[in-house]
Amino acid sequence: MSRRARAFGPGGGVRRRAAALGFAVLGGLAIACGAGDAAPRPAAPLSIRGGVVIEPPELTIGDTARVEIAVVTPPDHRLEPPATPEAAPGLWILAAELLPTEREAGRWVHRARFLVRARETGEFAWPAQTVWVEAPKGERISVSLAERPLRVVSVSREFPDRIEPFSWRGPREPGRARDFLLPAAFGAAAALAALALAALVRRARRAGRESEPGPVAAAPVSPAREAEEALEAAAARIDDDPVAAADAASAALRLFVLRHTGAPAHVSTTEELRAMAPPFLLARRWPELLGLLASLDAARFRAGALATASGREALRAELLSAEALVADTGPVQPR
Repeated sequence: MSRRARAFGPGGGVRRRAAALGFAVLGGLAIACGAGDAAPRPAAPLSIRGGVVIEPPELTIGDTARVEIAVVTPPDHRLEPPATPEAAPGLWILAAELLPTEREAGRWVHRARFLVRARETGEFAWPAQTVWVEAPKGERISVSLAERPLRVVSVSREFPDRIEPFSWRGPREPGRARDFLLPAAFGAAAALAALALAALVRRARRAGRESEPGPVAAAPVSPAREAEEALEAAAARIDDDPVAAADAASAALRLFVLRHTGAPAHVSTTEELRAMAPPFLLARRWPELLGLLASLDAARFRAGALATASGREALRAELLSAEALVADTGPVQPR
């Protein structure tokens, strides 16, 4: 019987199906081997994740720390400015900024940073929060950030291992205080002699300078005029960078309070200024000034507060009110 007859004869159908299956398997292997020379398959997309770091994680009263949020995304994603937490127990929130994106191969790292200062002792935590990432096609993706613990202590200089705010140290040995008196007396005498010599040298130099005519000193700029110029410069930046304009206006008002009254507004939060007694020279306008500082804080620290035209116009109106307040609190030199 010929080969063709055997294939189509009795039992030939089984052999034909087996042959077809074999050819199909061989064809699939050939295609798979050929695919190795083509472009590689795209890698699985990197999952979006984020975390919070506090440096340093342990503070003393009055110390500052940086709270940094980091979110890792695939390329071409954007991190929306995180909202400042409404409450951060144990801390004052002083500033917030969105850092430049670190663009690496296959991933982008987005960072935001908050500057905080410790205001009471205890075990606290930076609160859990949700940040938003915008995908290339406009989709908004939420990223949950877990809370981050921190500790605030008050360390005394005498006992670095203790956290009591006040402490004292007595002499360890009965004769220790007496042994210290003699070298202390010699040290005090040497210090007095050095001070007397320095005073004589300064007096001689002053006499020499007074005998020579010096340059005419320029008239000092009043705190009110300096604040007005800074506020005008800040208003000119609203359209280009409204957040920076709000920062500059807040700094100008705080510096004006320092120079006009001596109150340490340049290193105090708005909450701390509200808790202190109003300075005498600004007592009449103090509530209004605190309201302006609070409005500027809300514009600087709240995500998207200045993203709209209405928000920028509100900021412009607040700067005009600030200029009027400054002009009404003290003499202003003519331009």
